[in-house]
Amino acid sequence: RLHAALPAIEVGDTLQFVSVLETVDREPRFPGEFIPGRQARREGVTAVAELIPDGCAESHASLNVIKPDHPGISVWMSRQRERFIDAIYESGISAPSAAFLTAVLTGESSYLDYDLKATFATAGIAHILALSGMHVSVIAFMVSLLFFPLGLAGKRRMAMALTIFVLWSYAFMTGLSPSVFRAVVMATVVFGGIMLRRDSSPLNSLCLAAIVILLFSPDELFSPGFQLSFAAVAAIIMFAFELTPGWKMPVFLRLIWQWMAVCISAVAGTAAISAWHFHQVPV
Repeated sequence: RLHAALPAIEVGDTLQFVSVLETVDREPRFPGEFIPGRQARREGVTAVAELIPDGCAESHASLNVIKPDHPGISVWMSRQRERFIDAIYESGISAPSAAFLTAVLTGESSYLDYDLKATFATAGIAHILALSGMHVSVIAFMVSLLFFPLGLAGKRRMAMALTIFVLWSYAFMTGLSPSVFRAVVMATVVFGGIMLRRDSSPLNSLCLAAIVILLFSPDELFSPGFQLSFAAVAAIIMFAFELTPGWKMPVFLRLIWQWMAVCISAVAGTAAISAWHFHQVPV
């Protein structure tokens, strides 16, 4: 925790400091203090420190911020994300609308009002505020419309390649969260299969996304977001089709039935995980 506005610290900077480190499982200093021990361990945080830089009245730490000479692609994309958020707030729309757009487009929900979060949670649609495959599918659809003229010009493969490039750029900009990464990998496999004129298996694509994520970040296996995301999609792939009857019915009725089958499959696939982590089963 840095108790000063300066020096400015950005993603990718290296910090050199002298201070006393404390474990994240320390006892609360005052009643009601939040001790993020479990969450910190999930994010790879093993210790915390209070930094009051030189020049302050209560200075007890020295801090040196080292800027990277050649920031990596993840750092560069993170900075683009911050610029994108600034552009949303400078667009002239109201602050609540800007906060909502920031949450659904970038996954940054810290700007949202607590009452709004509670309202979405009570309505059972809090997942809209968290990045997921739904957001990726909407973006993929809009990008496909943008590149639709290329398909008419006989450049269908080029349009799909550009769509894949945009989706991966979006995934990097949002920090490669498991749900977005999973959706982008699956979309890449589907588009790649079409480009190569090969069939693709949704379940194989899902497993490929899980393997790639765990290769680079094995700790994600114990993350509720990773477990819920993959369990929900796996259940939809395996059970939603089985719950849809094969006999003839009106189109609107079949659409409603399929929508209910998807919801039931997702809830059934995530019920045990939700009960374990959050002590409740979604109804």
